[in-house]
Amino acid sequence: MNIELEILYSGDSLDWTENLPLYPASEYELKYYLILQTNTPIVISSTAEGDIHRVTADLTGALPGEYTYQAKVTKNGKTTTIAQGTVEILANIAIGQDPRSYWKKVYDNLQAAYARLSSRDVTEITVMNRTYKYKDMHALAAQIRIAEVKAGIKKRTPRILESY
Repeated sequence: MNIELEILYSGDSLDWTENLPLYPASEYELKYYLILQTNTPIVISSTAEGDIHRVTADLTGALPGEYTYQAKVTKNGKTTTIAQGTVEILANIAIGQDPRSYWKKVYDNLQAAYARLSSRDVTEITVMNRTYKYKDMHALAAQIRIAEVKAGIKKRTPRILESY
């Protein structure tokens, strides 16, 4: 499916064609359904240009993230799923969306908290509903290491147990 070849940005309008010989546009209606977690699905419709499907998408209001999609064709009231996969809708920095992933944001917040505590600008700091004090910096550093792995900044290193 050509949706996987498109670079999708939140807020953009897209236009592409799908040539589906088994499901010609003169007989079938093609729709894409995209969903991010439990949000309301985005429905992308197509119009027929002979036997070719012309797909037009308006991603205004779409949140950045990895979406699961399904492509479905309908003929005479019968619907068939013909493809499923994932596509990423990227942040639109022109409208102020933050392009960082969730875990990169967490990592950056934890790093900033660590810097403020270590400089002793503050006596305690709260990050993600957890309060840290200067004496808790080892716990904060552990959270930073977890966020580094989840954000893809560092790879998880396996622990090697000493043999007896």
